[in-house]
Amino acid sequence: MMSARRPTRARTSVVLTLILLLAAGLAGTIGAQRSSQAASASHPIIFGSDSNTTALLATDEAILGHKMVGVRIYRLWGEPIFNSAAIAMRNSGHVLFVSVKAQTSRRAYVKWASIAAAQPGSALYAQMVSMAAQLKAYRSLVYFIFNHEPEARASLPNGNGPQFVAAWRKLITIFRQQHVTNAKYVATFTDWGFSRRDNRNVAYYYPGDAYVDAVAEDPYNWAGCRGESWKDLSTLVESMRVWGLSHRSKQLMLMEWGSAEDPRVPGHKAQWIARAAALFQQPAYSQFTALLYWTHHGTPEGCHFTFRSSASATAAWRAMGSLPAYRGV
Repeated sequence: MMSARRPTRARTSVVLTLILLLAAGLAGTIGAQRSSQAASASHPIIFGSDSNTTALLATDEAILGHKMVGVRIYRLWGEPIFNSAAIAMRNSGHVLFVSVKAQTSRRAYVKWASIAAAQPGSALYAQMVSMAAQLKAYRSLVYFIFNHEPEARASLPNGNGPQFVAAWRKLITIFRQQHVTNAKYVATFTDWGFSRRDNRNVAYYYPGDAYVDAVAEDPYNWAGCRGESWKDLSTLVESMRVWGLSHRSKQLMLMEWGSAEDPRVPGHKAQWIARAAALFQQPAYSQFTALLYWTHHGTPEGCHFTFRSSASATAAWRAMGSLPAYRGV
């Protein structure tokens, strides 16, 4: 987290004014779009974050002012899926989204081809059966993500698209054979994966409708910290939204999302969040069922996507999470 500079009185006044304008803007948007709001309120979106400890979750919920339903947690291959914190979250009525990377705790890559080829009696096969048993024992709805962002550079050592597809299908087949009935499977990609024009396009990594319940992406507005142009969330999710029109039976989700601050325009990030709040209440975005904000961590480039990066961003995030359309269960 970058150290914050103490604002001047003038700057503080600007921030407070922006917060008030954002609140008024959200109210105006809701009033102007009552029909789309009504449609969203009848099928509310799960709003959440990556608060994967009870302490972080309590902090986020204190800011929000009420329970935040969705929680994203991350695991490595071979790690227990559910720790005491995860069980406590389940018991308090939260919905978990669990990502399992094909890497060990020693950061060794587990090749997708090896997962796909694993046979009964092998260590890899036994680990997949163990995951199935843990999911069953959880005894509550859980969204399961295998190796999120498989087309990203960080996943290249695991293998290529067809190998990922084979590994995904093998894992889900084993889960089904072991009678896992409380899990939904979410294939999760980068936002760029839906529009790039090479063999790392989502088309090469998609396991197929028969093996997937929902499709997600992790969109970020990097402008302000990496020299890129400012991009609204509507731009970042458009390729996936259009992709979803050909897969109407699949829910669409954001497993991570966020924006950097704009150093030239105070309050620009807050406006970005406010526009996102209005965006997913529109009928064209009715396939979207979950939005989990990336809240706690920076990047090596110094990009702080957390809603805590400014008072106005925090206010906008709180306002969004308090709308009826984002109180999904």
